[in-house]
Amino acid sequence: MTNAPDRTAQARADMAACRAALREGSYTFYAASLILPPSIREPASALYAFCRLADDVVDNGHNPHAAVALLRRRLDLAYRPAPTGTGALHEFSEPVDRAMAALVQEFDIPRTLPEALLDGFEWDANGRRYETLEDVQDYAARVAGSVGAMMALLMGVRSPQGLARACDLGVAMQLSNIARDVGEDARMGRLYLPRQWLREAGVDPDLWLAQPEFTPAIAIVVQRLTRKLAAKWHGAGAIRCRSAPWCPAHARPGCSRKPLCGWLRAAAQPRSLA
Repeated sequence: MTNAPDRTAQARADMAACRAALREGSYTFYAASLILPPSIREPASALYAFCRLADDVVDNGHNPHAAVALLRRRLDLAYRPAPTGTGALHEFSEPVDRAMAALVQEFDIPRTLPEALLDGFEWDANGRRYETLEDVQDYAARVAGSVGAMMALLMGVRSPQGLARACDLGVAMQLSNIARDVGEDARMGRLYLPRQWLREAGVDPDLWLAQPEFTPAIAIVVQRLTRKLAAKWHGAGAIRCRSAPWCPAHARPGCSRKPLCGWLRAAAQPRSLA
């Protein structure tokens, strides 16, 4: 049995490890986090440390499918109820896992959200193709919209409208990254620009991905994406992620898959004190 002082010391050590990991592997977030109040900075650091870990093990390992499967097992542990008084968080071998487990319990994070993040990583592992802008937004909703929603929950936002806007902002950020990282992604064998747009610009997506180079046609497609983004950044309410399960139906009148939005209405309710 682990006593409270030991658990507190462990939690502090785990948070220090998360902060150190971000300082080394994601300095831009680490620097930005310094402007957050401490009550948000620490849980946000734990969340981003988990996201950074997940991204790295999928991108840098030799078997991305095995990496995703391992991440799902780690998430299982984070959401497994701990027997009272057992100090079960010590079952985790990594500080980021213990910090994530504490995070999802303290802030009542629905499992749908980190699961959606891992779904996006699995799409990467499977080499999924994105034909249309809607397809790309479906991907962005998983790898970034989910994180936006989790960040909003850390900040105490539980209204469907607030969570939807946080998802939208995450998607807009991811689309900005896609526009910026076309070459880097291509060198990893990945293509997130809509293939339909590429063909309309006279580019064969598969031939280009085999020998990627910056051309006027690629510039046209990237500019087309940035023009779409310009509208989305102003208000972050125009994005319609058609299959994002955390998107509230009444806040997304243009969404074609409203039945998938049920969890958010429940997540928006006041937390039980039982």
